[in-house]
Amino acid sequence: MTTGAREASRRPTIVIVEGRTLFRDCIVGCLRSVSDYDVVGVANGQEWQELSRTRSAALFVLSIPTHRSREELDQEFRRLIDSERDVPTIVLSGMDEMRTIVEAIDRGAKGFISTRMPLDVAIAAMQFVSAGGTFVPAERILAAARQQVEHPVSVADSANGLFTARQAAVVEALRKGKANKLIAYELNMCESTVKVHVRKIMRKLKATNRTEVAYLANEFMNRSSL
Repeated sequence: MTTGAREASRRPTIVIVEGRTLFRDCIVGCLRSVSDYDVVGVANGQEWQELSRTRSAALFVLSIPTHRSREELDQEFRRLIDSERDVPTIVLSGMDEMRTIVEAIDRGAKGFISTRMPLDVAIAAMQFVSAGGTFVPAERILAAARQQVEHPVSVADSANGLFTARQAAVVEALRKGKANKLIAYELNMCESTVKVHVRKIMRKLKATNRTEVAYLANEFMNRSSL
C-alpha cells in the first residue's frame, strides 16, 4: 500500500453511490477538492462491499436519478442499510418534494440533500449527519407548509382520495390551463416531476390528454357541490 493510500485509509470515507460514471466522477472530484474527507465513488452497494475490505465508511451518499424505478432504489437502499448498519446514509436527489424526503427518512436515511443546494451547505449536511444528526432541507418543509395554505386540496377531497396531495395540486393547475414549467415553479417541483404526476393523473382518470384531465376534474368539482 502506498503512503497516499495509507493516509486515505485513516481518514473517514464518504462513499458516493451513483450508477452514472460522469455524475459520480464529478461529485467525487468536487468533494475531494473542498473537504478533508477521503471520498470514493461506486456504482452500487456491491462494488462497495469489495472496497470495504481496505476502507472504513463514515457515510454513504446514495444518489437517486429520476429515471430509476422505485423497486431498484428500494433494493439499493436496503443493501446499503443492511451491509453496514452503523454507517449513516444520506439521499442525494433532485426529486426533493416533501413526500420523497419523508419516504427516504422512513426507509432509514439520516439525511436528504437536494441538488438545488449550494455545495457548502451539502458538505455541512454531511458533516452534521456524520456526527450523529439528521438533516432535511428546511426550505422544502417550509415550501410544503406554504403549499398547504396557498393551494387547498379541494380536488383530492372531491375525488374521494383518488389523488395524493401533490397530484391534487397539479390537477388544480391543469384545470387553470397552466403549463408544466409554470406548475413546477409554483409548486416547487422539477419539471420532470410534474410530468410524472401528469402521467399518473391521466392513468387514474383514464384520460388521453391534459384537456380531458381538466374536464374530468371539473366534473369531480361539480359533483361535490351538489
